[in-house]
Amino acid sequence: MKRASNIELLRIIAMFMILGIHATSMALGGLPTVEETVKDPIKTSVFFDVYGLCSVGVNIFVLISGWFGIRLKLRSLAKLVFQVLFFSLLVFVILVFSDREKYLNLKTFSYVFLLPPPQLWFVKAYVVLMLFSPILNSFVENVSKKQLVYTVLGYYLFHTIYGWLFLDSTPWIDGGYSPLSFFGLYLIARYLRLYPQSWYRWGFVKLVGLFFLMIVSLSFISTTVTYHGHPVAGRLYAYSSPFMICGAVMLLIAFTQINIQSKFINWVSVSSFAVYLTHGNEIVLRGYYAPFIGKIYNNYDWQVAVLLVLLFMLMIFCLSIILDKFRAGLWNFFSVHS
Repeated sequence: MKRASNIELLRIIAMFMILGIHATSMALGGLPTVEETVKDPIKTSVFFDVYGLCSVGVNIFVLISGWFGIRLKLRSLAKLVFQVLFFSLLVFVILVFSDREKYLNLKTFSYVFLLPPPQLWFVKAYVVLMLFSPILNSFVENVSKKQLVYTVLGYYLFHTIYGWLFLDSTPWIDGGYSPLSFFGLYLIARYLRLYPQSWYRWGFVKLVGLFFLMIVSLSFISTTVTYHGHPVAGRLYAYSSPFMICGAVMLLIAFTQINIQSKFINWVSVSSFAVYLTHGNEIVLRGYYAPFIGKIYNNYDWQVAVLLVLLFMLMIFCLSIILDKFRAGLWNFFSVHS
């Protein structure tokens, strides 16, 4: 069966979003302060526009897994582990060559195996999702549509109250940084795939338009409350936020409404996870990626800074894809000769 390039294109976009959320949230040292917003509210508004656009990336990535459905096999799990170890070891070797005295130690080596939190948290949460996917699939396939709807609605009522409104009350939801949140997204996507609804007829343009309208509205609200001395806007953009979940769902449905078949898109998409593995390594993310983008942001007008950051992100994306093609070649070689 041909892979749907329209959904694979969304996967690529989602990875760019993940690059972007790391650029905005970490490189700039957090969300705009009250003082920064009062000084330049337009700059703050643009920040929240970009931040909102990028904040749906992780949820989209998980929704896509639910859309296609995870069919757990030992080979697929081993392939993911090999990919993660390949990039973790590659980053470790590069760090050691760049500064042997600083990085040649057990603490840095422990990052290869994802031991120090929150090193590659997404990988660990996703592996748990993979391990539980047979149970989730069995549930979806053996309950009625009504039972599935009630389960998802009940789950998100709980998730919204304890994982978003009172986020600190339930650390094991962790604002969406948890396998439990991935389970909910997976079930939503399975429902959308199995039970197409009339609102699918809204079409690509309307759904994307609604998404952008939501992002702009959230930006206005965020800028306004921050300007008036209430820097609490970050809650709106948490992965567990119903706004970010709805935004990701809108984009997923929107991209099912277009028909694209492209071998190049599929070729890039199959390696897109490597982008997270290269820049998302905590040592790289906090020690190099974030500070570099921070320098760009602080030394240029925001219009120029946005362009330079986009070019930098594109460079990382392309380099990651090329490296992953080499990794895929090694995997195929070992598979044939094992």
